[in-house]
Amino acid sequence: MIYLNNFVALSSLGATDEESADSLQLNHSRYLIQNSEYLLNNESSVLGKLTFIGDTTENESCRNILFIDQCLKTLEPVILNIIEQFGAARVGVVLGTSTSAISDVENKAQNNYRMDLKLPFDKRVYEVGCLSKYIKKKYRLTAPCYTIATACSSSGRALISACQLLESNLCDAVIVGGSDSLSKITVNGFDSLGALSREHCIPFHKNRKGINIGEGICLAIASKTQLSENAVKLIGYGSSSDAYHISAPEPSGKMAIEAMQKAIKMAGIHPQDIGYANLHGTGTVLNDSMEANAICAVFGNKIPVSSTKHLTGHTLGAASIVEAYICYLILRDNLALPYHNYKESDYRDEFDSIDLVTEPGRKIDKKIIISNSFAFGGNNISLIFKL
Repeated sequence: MIYLNNFVALSSLGATDEESADSLQLNHSRYLIQNSEYLLNNESSVLGKLTFIGDTTENESCRNILFIDQCLKTLEPVILNIIEQFGAARVGVVLGTSTSAISDVENKAQNNYRMDLKLPFDKRVYEVGCLSKYIKKKYRLTAPCYTIATACSSSGRALISACQLLESNLCDAVIVGGSDSLSKITVNGFDSLGALSREHCIPFHKNRKGINIGEGICLAIASKTQLSENAVKLIGYGSSSDAYHISAPEPSGKMAIEAMQKAIKMAGIHPQDIGYANLHGTGTVLNDSMEANAICAVFGNKIPVSSTKHLTGHTLGAASIVEAYICYLILRDNLALPYHNYKESDYRDEFDSIDLVTEPGRKIDKKIIISNSFAFGGNNISLIFKL
């Protein structure tokens, strides 16, 4: 069992715990809106740009590090305290991302191409590992430090890696998280795959058309001992790999089932002990169908389930830990479960086998939550949380 302390998150839900909780309860996100900055030919799509964070300048390394700095304003006193308590050689850093600094590379490369100039920066600054190295350098840490990129399960893998660093006694605390920003490569890439919805995504709806992409970051302090009053416990995790297709999930969900079963076994609980499942629920035809099959196999229709992607957008490499933060808010504040504003005819024909939350006000009755993240290449993660 590992404690996740001092969550700090920025997403389309908002910039504070209060904004995020309000967005979850109102089933509305003020930042997930139509945007024509990223698709080719100035076409518009629903995207979650964090407009409360400014754009990068020539003196700043990348947009994801702007996100990190914003979170560190809140988290820094805690970090300094754990460094004093454990030592710089015992505080690790593990982050997940899929975009790293690619949006900044896009902008600078495009501008320099127009002026027939070479790129005037050290490319090492923009590699995937730059995010965790930034925190390591800022606080002069000497413990293990690395960034994980397994597409949309990246920060879930980072959480598991943080647990393993603690369990192997390589660290006493780990700064763990994930961050992803919008970029033209990801937005147009998902569009070329036919996986991008131009309208608000509608996971598990009969007319679902794909994902919305959103920016997001979440950081927390992982430790074997409780360091904050409202820490959430990560009591079980499971991972698996489909090895089925580069972008499509294995249709039966057998490896997603394995990830959930591993997490349940590690937690030392039974499926019926879990009160809610936060689904990966991207809103694509194939993912939602597969995940419903997997949920039915593990839980039947005995557990309330929903997705929060219609509120956050898909935050890609940050999705696992942003949704861990959502689970934390639900448990800490006894929030009503996230829901989909659907009529029965919108989903029942295809998803009758799961208990999809479609009305406001439903509360969790068993204070344990499982959260799923499934990524390209069949990288599956399931995490189980309790207070």
